[in-house]
Amino acid sequence: MIEQVLAASATLSAPAYPPAEVSDRFHPLQGLAVRLFADGADKAGMLKLAADPMIKGLTTNPTLMKKAGISNYEEFAREILGVIRDKPISFEVFSDEPSEMRRQAMKIAAWRIYGPTRP
Repeated sequence: MIEQVLAASATLSAPAYPPAEVSDRFHPLQGLAVRLFADGADKAGMLKLAADPMIKGLTTNPTLMKKAGISNYEEFAREILGVIRDKPISFEVFSDEPSEMRRQAMKIAAWRIYGPTRP
């Protein structure tokens, strides 16, 4: 799905330039003044997208993880954070209540600091 969205974006925003002789070195998204973040919960797909220099970071959320069959949010998040260390990754909280949202956010933020396993 992400690749379809990126392909659609490239099609919509690709300039008529460059000339044919340099087109093999030009990516249609290079001229954008935005940072692209990929959204998903499939580990293999996230790793593939993380390797793409056009993707500047990744996001995921509990709904996508549930659809992907992930039952342990923290375990999955820590695993991804242990592998993708050079790009930002966004994980969402579950709660709608402000104090619980803050508590969850602080816990999630610590996962990047401590890596894939607890210190």
